[in-house]
Amino acid sequence: MTATCPALLVVDDDPLFRTLVRRSLAEDFSVQSVADGHAALNTALAGPPAVIILDLNMPGWDGLRTLRAIRAEPSLSETATLVLASGAGQRNAELRDAGADGVLDKSEFTCERIREVAGSLRRATVRRPLRTVRRIVPEMVEG
Repeated sequence: MTATCPALLVVDDDPLFRTLVRRSLAEDFSVQSVADGHAALNTALAGPPAVIILDLNMPGWDGLRTLRAIRAEPSLSETATLVLASGAGQRNAELRDAGADGVLDKSEFTCERIREVAGSLRRATVRRPLRTVRRIVPEMVEG
């Protein structure tokens, strides 16, 4: 990892998943991880990341509440958010309406898929201004 790596925040109550994502993305991103939505908001406000990978189903502040709190903060308006949910298709419209840039079914989020999405995100953050990354995330998720 170099100093030029874009920041990425992983928000998930599962420590194994956080570790998996952190290790998978450490070469391309400066990865931070937290276990709950409230900590995610505070961490993001302290230094806005380029991308947030957010689990939907967490105790306390769930992903939807966290997403809404993130989107309510002007300093985080350019941060791309990728929401992971079991049965994501059922809540896709609700999550998009709340400000999610991409929604992935967590059961399909393998190490390979993590690296694939991360590679696309990395290319997007290097080649384009941060403000355009949010527009690109849906293409990466659906592609």
